[in-house]
Amino acid sequence: MSRPYPPGVPCWFDMTVADLDAAERFYAAVLGWHFEPSKWRYDRALLDGRAVAALSAGQPAGRSAWTTYLACHDVDMTAEAVAAAGGSVVAAPHDAPGGRLAMVSDPAGGVFGLWQGDTFFGSEVVDVPGAPCWSEASSRDPAGTAEFLSTVFGLEAGRPYRGYTYRQLRRDGATVAGVLGRTHERRPYTGHAAWLVYFRVADTDVTVQAVLDHGGAVKEKAHDTGFGRFAVVADPLGARFALMARSDPG
Repeated sequence: MSRPYPPGVPCWFDMTVADLDAAERFYAAVLGWHFEPSKWRYDRALLDGRAVAALSAGQPAGRSAWTTYLACHDVDMTAEAVAAAGGSVVAAPHDAPGGRLAMVSDPAGGVFGLWQGDTFFGSEVVDVPGAPCWSEASSRDPAGTAEFLSTVFGLEAGRPYRGYTYRQLRRDGATVAGVLGRTHERRPYTGHAAWLVYFRVADTDVTVQAVLDHGGAVKEKAHDTGFGRFAVVADPLGARFALMARSDPG
């Protein structure tokens, strides 16, 4: 994307892994990514030369997990808004290549990133096979988390679906993210990432098999939803993510 994402929209996704080479081989095989090496071992994943996510070498705190970053115009002010709304600042705002970031958590303990792009605004392509297409928060208090995100980012929280705790978050009428109460990995109780990133694929079942063939695991079997065919999988290092083949291929 060549311009900033609107505030509160998931804009970037990265993960710290103990074995960068193994992780890159897995995601190259499963999602078709190519990697742009960096001297800092923070390697951007590319689709047709455009950045979609990143992997970095390091020792994660606990199990590896994908981090979702929400866009903001001013990281420092947004971090203050997080604290004022009952959340916590996990890592103070600081400069990074292409912009400025912070790590924060909502009042229920769900950790996510804040990103203020300067020369780099986040994923340069979305909602095509191999690219991120959705991200949603898990919370033991979904109504409270939805209200928190609405307050901090100026989003509109929809009513929960009948019989479910799931709420969609909107900006200017467009759905940008979701919040659910039941979780795919008991988040945030076990300290795992509270956001689940979805990557679009052409065929969910074929991609699930590729995950298995390359040492990953299935956490939620592929099944049809109103939006497409969905599955939750994990890479060989245990990081979970979702796969989605759209019902409407357009």
